[in-house]
Amino acid sequence: MSQQDQALPPIIKLRVNRAGEWFHEGVKISHENTWKAFSRNLRIEEGRLIVRIKREWAEVEAEDAPLIVTAIRFDSNTLKIFLHDERNVMFEPETLFINSQNVPYCKIDGVPARFSTAAYYQLVEFIHPHPNDENQFVLALPNGRTHAISME
Repeated sequence: MSQQDQALPPIIKLRVNRAGEWFHEGVKISHENTWKAFSRNLRIEEGRLIVRIKREWAEVEAEDAPLIVTAIRFDSNTLKIFLHDERNVMFEPETLFINSQNVPYCKIDGVPARFSTAAYYQLVEFIHPHPNDENQFVLALPNGRTHAISME
């Protein structure tokens, strides 16, 4: 964050719950274009989750990962993930990790995204036991590439 940005206080404080619903001062933001704009402009700056739109910014409190993966698709040697805000982005397999409750997460431009149940079942098709360690798993993509999955 630049010194000029630090001089500008955040206009509002936002919260996003586990279901990906956005709130301002406890009131759900129901205007679809507004919450999608917030979701699409999330970033991590100096260890803080914020929404930045031009020079305006707001800190975001997230109950869990603020982004939700709703589906995955393998398309011509790439794996795409679809998000609850209707974006589709290239999946970066090295960002995949599974938490202690066996819930998969990844990162989209550094911002955590949790896999929905439907996306989890799509992802499971690509997960196999690690050939050298029965306590670890790998993501084996149809193009032959494999990636170790981090367990957190």
